[in-house]
Amino acid sequence: MLVATLLEKLKEQGKLTDKKARDILEQYKRESADGNISVESILQKKHLVSSKDIAKIKSQLIGLPYLEIDENTKVEESLYKYFPKGLVENFKIIPIEKQGNIIKIGMVKPEDIEADNALDFIENSNDIQLERFVISEEDFEKIIKNSSSLQIEVSEALNRLEEERLSEKIGEIDIKSDLYKITEKAPISKTVDVILKYGVESEASDIHIEPTKNDTRIRYRLDGKLHTSLIMPLSVASSIISRIKIMSKMRVDESRIPQDGRISQMFNEKSIDFRVSTFPTNLGEKATLRILDNSKGIVDLEKLGVEGRNIENIKNFSKSAFGTMLISGPTGSGKSTTLYSVLNILNKEDVNIITLEDPVEYYLDGINQSQIRPEIGYDFSSGLRSVVRQDPDIIMVGEVRDNITASLLVHAALTGHLVFSTIHTNNSIGIIARLIDMKIDSYLIPASISLLVAQRLVTKLCGFCSKKIKTPYNIQKMIADEMHLLKDEEYKKLGLNDLEKQEWPTYKSEGCDKCGQTGIIGRIGVFETLKIDSEIEKVIIENFSESNLKKEARKQGMITMRQDGILKALRGLISIEIVLSKTMPS
Repeated sequence: MLVATLLEKLKEQGKLTDKKARDILEQYKRESADGNISVESILQKKHLVSSKDIAKIKSQLIGLPYLEIDENTKVEESLYKYFPKGLVENFKIIPIEKQGNIIKIGMVKPEDIEADNALDFIENSNDIQLERFVISEEDFEKIIKNSSSLQIEVSEALNRLEEERLSEKIGEIDIKSDLYKITEKAPISKTVDVILKYGVESEASDIHIEPTKNDTRIRYRLDGKLHTSLIMPLSVASSIISRIKIMSKMRVDESRIPQDGRISQMFNEKSIDFRVSTFPTNLGEKATLRILDNSKGIVDLEKLGVEGRNIENIKNFSKSAFGTMLISGPTGSGKSTTLYSVLNILNKEDVNIITLEDPVEYYLDGINQSQIRPEIGYDFSSGLRSVVRQDPDIIMVGEVRDNITASLLVHAALTGHLVFSTIHTNNSIGIIARLIDMKIDSYLIPASISLLVAQRLVTKLCGFCSKKIKTPYNIQKMIADEMHLLKDEEYKKLGLNDLEKQEWPTYKSEGCDKCGQTGIIGRIGVFETLKIDSEIEKVIIENFSESNLKKEARKQGMITMRQDGILKALRGLISIEIVLSKTMPS
């Protein structure tokens, strides 16, 4: 299909302006010359049109019917005898169902002549009839995800490895050359590829590969919780870890100390990065891989769960000429994601944004991102000294870890820069105490720090199976006590007026096919923000204690994480139990 025709149709439907279409065409011409990139991937990366919009237009232009795929559709294992998995992945064609000798086929690229020829060959050589349909890339990936069988694919690869081991008499792996030789073998490479692919397709945040006493365990972190998905023989642990070390450019022959690295892979035309960390244990090395999906783009603050007074405070700070926003929360609470969202708002051609990160998790076009390297003396404090000489407007420092970094950060804000960073405390009010512990003079804090943010990441209830439940009396009372501390306008947004007579609704999800019987789909943040105004400044300088600061923050109308969580629970977004387990009383 001519790229220009597709873009013309999108213009006719009002989905692209003339300028956008020209820009996309120019980008396609540039990038397609260097490698295998489609105009569809460019459009979706820029979030201009959905894959379903593209599929519907292709359907009209080529004259094949468009097929909407059901949420739970998956490929029957028997159909893979006609359609090898390599062919499915290369041509993006997939069997949907078989009735008699007729098989329905979904095609993401119906314009691909090679794919069409492959289908003709399959049809003629197997005495079957193929009904061709156009499907969206989103639906193609949905079917692949529903059909993926980690245990089967890995078992196939391990069986081949065992056959090779017996035929070639592969013994214990104890020298570097053997490690390279064995880990390059197809079965081990395939096993690692499948483990990584399954993590991406299941939308896990982390993969853990761990030797135990008797076997090798693969766990995936899904919606914040680790799930064991695969148990393999202990004998393959060292080969798998070594393969991962080779891919992430680590020293394969060094297993006594922790190492860090990074893997970049393409999955279904999406660029995925894996942040890799190995760690020695008494049973052997383990590896943890953080999955960073660059194709998802930066999530808006609203989608992260920032709302009401909290989003007003963050957006108002973003318009400031100088000052500092500090975000607090435990590891894995989404602090970096929030920072990236704010930087994305500020990312304009007329500002110079520089970041110091450990590591760089997502790449942002137009922003100067720098990876610190403490092992060669390039840490946050030394990096910050250099950054201020780079004429920055906005500075982001990954974390305030020591008093030197804290002092330099305060100085950067006082000299007219907008600064963002993270710090480890339990809540927003605790940030002030932490800065004082770091020897920052109390009079400098309100002069340089403008906004304090704290957050937690909690699981979201499945919207398909959640239902209202009767709330126990003690929970009703706790909710009422917290709601009484809020300013009127916050609870009135929910249509609540008479708090004394209010029956507080809470929700629970039983589990359904949509959420895999877990009752959970995705995660969302609960937040609190504290703006440093003149009254807060007075408390910090003249009469600081956390209790005094909390009183003044309440007068200001601060919504605590507990209250923000309750407001979300009352709307059925999250369970009240998760709010109680993740937040402290206001």
